[in-house]
Amino acid sequence: CNSMQPGFLARRLRALRVCAIPVECKVMKKSESAGREQLLQRVRALVEQGKADEALKLIKSVDGTDPVLMNAAGVCYLRAGRPAKAVEVFHRLCVGDGVGLRAGVSPLHVANFAAALLLSGNLNGCRHKLRLVDRSHPVAVQLHSAIARWEGSLGAWQRVLLRLGMFEPERPIGLDGPAGAFV
Repeated sequence: CNSMQPGFLARRLRALRVCAIPVECKVMKKSESAGREQLLQRVRALVEQGKADEALKLIKSVDGTDPVLMNAAGVCYLRAGRPAKAVEVFHRLCVGDGVGLRAGVSPLHVANFAAALLLSGNLNGCRHKLRLVDRSHPVAVQLHSAIARWEGSLGAWQRVLLRLGMFEPERPIGLDGPAGAFV
């Protein structure tokens, strides 16, 4: 695990009263990553078969703090038609305990958070999160398209009220295609 002379790291760690890192650490991480990828493939397959609730059970059976798996759980909630639950998951993933976004949060996760907000009826929240994501991101493109289509269906006064922040959709805006993305 180090490029220095043999035993140096183990001696340093013992001196600091820290357990030595096993030589197999890189292999373990690769196998964990491979296991996560297999799990995600099974989750995607279940979701494509319309079994999002079954996919959620599979995700819940493993570590609930892995950002990739939390994202997958949020997408499963979106695809299962439970956007409020997806908002909770993406809030924990992207915001945590504070108000602003966590440092280094993935644009994919923020875009999926925006999708959950839109599908739960929170257009302003969706727009706020979309400002934080590149407009060319596939999920952002899908959301901008849905919002533009909905705005195009409004009358002139409704659009004016919308720009003034005095008009919200009566029901959630629908998307073209499946909500959220795994990768």
